[in-house]
Amino acid sequence: ALSTVDVWAVGERGAIVHWDGLVWKEVLVPEELTHAHWRRIGGHSDGDLWLIGDKGAWRVTEGEWRPVNVGEGVANDALLALWIADKDDVWFVGKGGLIRRVVDGSPTIMDVPGDHLHDIDGHTHGDVWAVGADGRMIRWHQDVWFDYLPVTHRDLHAVHATADSVWSTGDAGAVLRWNGDRWAVHTEVEHVDLRGVHVTSQGRVLAGGMHVLVIGPFLRVPRPTNPVEAGPLNGMELTWSLDEGHDASFTYLQLTESQGFPFWILMVEGKRQRVPLPDLTATCGLLSITIAIV
Repeated sequence: ALSTVDVWAVGERGAIVHWDGLVWKEVLVPEELTHAHWRRIGGHSDGDLWLIGDKGAWRVTEGEWRPVNVGEGVANDALLALWIADKDDVWFVGKGGLIRRVVDGSPTIMDVPGDHLHDIDGHTHGDVWAVGADGRMIRWHQDVWFDYLPVTHRDLHAVHATADSVWSTGDAGAVLRWNGDRWAVHTEVEHVDLRGVHVTSQGRVLAGGMHVLVIGPFLRVPRPTNPVEAGPLNGMELTWSLDEGHDASFTYLQLTESQGFPFWILMVEGKRQRVPLPDLTATCGLLSITIAIV
């Protein structure tokens, strides 16, 4: 938003709309961009617009569309966010720790390899923040990028810097705050993935996102391999396989004799897939057993 009567929004399949204070209107784009999936749009008070999506970065000046050179080795879909520091000073972040600064049309490579960076914002040219996957938080200060130890492993998707503080939001309702000395988890909002954050001129912090329905995690299902279900035990080792999924805290196993009577119950670590057994034939006279795994 450039003002309360000059608001822009972008989306999939080339969607760009503009609010003039009364109505939303669709914006026409060049033919080669009609199917672009846009991720972000930003503007400067002089009227220029900057966009990024799966067609790369673009600048719009008085209706003229121009691709932005962000340097070599950047795939069209690698850019995830931008911050407009000034009319001709724009910062981009993206996949794998990609960071590019474009000043007067010339790109500077500032990549910090690591987890994806989802958003970038700054209070001044010399104090810039970027956040991303697995709780990643980095800062451009005194002409160097510094990676902070994460205080959450939730993916962070938004950051907003002011003169007094920095706020970031992310998955599972994570809301983090930098108070000038350190990052800390401010709060966690249940059942929502936060995608944006903004501090108003009155100091109010606004966050937005989307509701989520948690139906997992799905545990790995154990399946008997020795003995196979309702089959005889071969050798002196009980084994089973595990389906894909999250590890359980434990696996519950029940051994039964041929008539179905349970005579041995085991609880083993969730990742484990084998247990050595004593000589059941010699000690108990059991010639075959069956297994049930729960």
